[in-house]
Amino acid sequence: MKLIFLNSLLLFLILFSGCSQKAPEVEPVVINKNTPVQPVEQISTQSSQDVIGENAINGGSIDDTVGQLQTVQEDSSLINQNNYSNQISSSSNNLEPVYFEFDKYTLNDEELDKATDNARVIKAQNISVRLEGNCDEWGSDEYNFALGLKRAKSVKEVLIASGVSRDKITLKSNGEANPVCTEHNEACWKKNRRVDFIRLD
Repeated sequence: MKLIFLNSLLLFLILFSGCSQKAPEVEPVVINKNTPVQPVEQISTQSSQDVIGENAINGGSIDDTVGQLQTVQEDSSLINQNNYSNQISSSSNNLEPVYFEFDKYTLNDEELDKATDNARVIKAQNISVRLEGNCDEWGSDEYNFALGLKRAKSVKEVLIASGVSRDKITLKSNGEANPVCTEHNEACWKKNRRVDFIRLD
């Protein structure tokens, strides 16, 4: 009886030890006591928030931020270009002639704008000018001389109205004696119906 009990006990120990040897080995996990263990989902969410926080400025995404920076740079570039254009315009040595319709001494809107732009340059540079009135070849010498003077006076009034001092302006009429084009056609005559701005200093 005792022999049977001992054999059963021995067999049980052998089977138990065999099962223990077949169990997989598990590497121990070292956890810092100061680091709280968090669920995988929570760690993943926090990592995403960290990335967004690093890339965002004032609550926007990095794409929004880049777009805003590009807009600011473009606006700054436009402002610089406009300032540069204004400097060129105000310091230009070129005073554009203004043109008249046939047998007219009043300025249309486009030519009035050109005369006003010339006035700005004259004031900015504090220069004196001579306004020379010119005509096409139609009409008598006397008529064209008078018409050229009327055209010069008309431009003078525009300059004065734009703030140019009267003592900065002198007048002259060339009549038809100073053409810039000598062909006998309308395109050429238009170029001769003008007032030139001659810088005096």
